[in-house]
Amino acid sequence: MRAVGHPESDAILGAMRQVALAGGRALSYADTASILSAAHYLLRRRDFVDLGTLPAVEPADLVAVLQDRSLAEEAIKYLAVMAMVDGTLDRGKLRRVLEYSRALDIEADYLTDLVE
Repeated sequence: MRAVGHPESDAILGAMRQVALAGGRALSYADTASILSAAHYLLRRRDFVDLGTLPAVEPADLVAVLQDRSLAEEAIKYLAVMAMVDGTLDRGKLRRVLEYSRALDIEADYLTDLVE
């Protein structure tokens, strides 16, 4: 993945956190580890350590920040992973992922597979 600016990476990580919190759940260890790993390895944010600093990014917020289509497509992949990080597909988390994908106007076969 190419270098991503802090506003974009914060928005993606914030959306990942919102997916993890779907349905009023607390963040699990797997959620936390996944977001921190995405920050470090995928978004190259070696300095990022505190999930509490992330903004609560809603679908419209993500649309406003992610102007690059390929980056938006990549972001939805990260969000989709969040629906499964605890070892099973979480329907509440998947619903949140679909809200983001609809807002970004992104359709993908892997999303269809998750829904089915």
